[in-house]
Amino acid sequence: MLDLVSLKNAVRLCIGRLGLHGIGIVEVDLLRNLTGEPGRRLAGHVHVYAWAQPGTKFRSKTVQDKLCESRAFPNFLNARSVVIKPIRRTEVSVARVAGYLVKYPSRAKRVLPDPKGISERVFRDSKLPRGSASRLAELLSHVEFGDVLFTVGPPGGTSKTRSWPG
Repeated sequence: MLDLVSLKNAVRLCIGRLGLHGIGIVEVDLLRNLTGEPGRRLAGHVHVYAWAQPGTKFRSKTVQDKLCESRAFPNFLNARSVVIKPIRRTEVSVARVAGYLVKYPSRAKRVLPDPKGISERVFRDSKLPRGSASRLAELLSHVEFGDVLFTVGPPGGTSKTRSWPG
């Protein structure tokens, strides 16, 4: 079971406390090759496009490490639970990120040892096993888009995006 409300609230709380604003989406990946598990596992996770107010100092590596250490973002695979990738503030970059946020799951993930040794495991794309695409589509057909798309803002902020959409 994936508790969308709790997952979104954990992200809102942690990202909002950092003073960031953003938009996030809950995504489901199919994991193929977990040792000792028959079949496949669906794994819910969140992608957030966040930004700081102009003039605010933001150190992505420091924030990433702090969030990884947080109890709010556990990872049952001993992989890095938070990855921050800075992007340029251009129309092309924003359009690319927006497209990525709402992409449909077209690939499965394989879990592999981390060759860089940063964490124990990493994820690599692989083909969806036969029948998995239709099962994943069936699962996602029960979820409204507004249930997985959400906004983030600092507590007590004046941002009206907290209630968008809806």
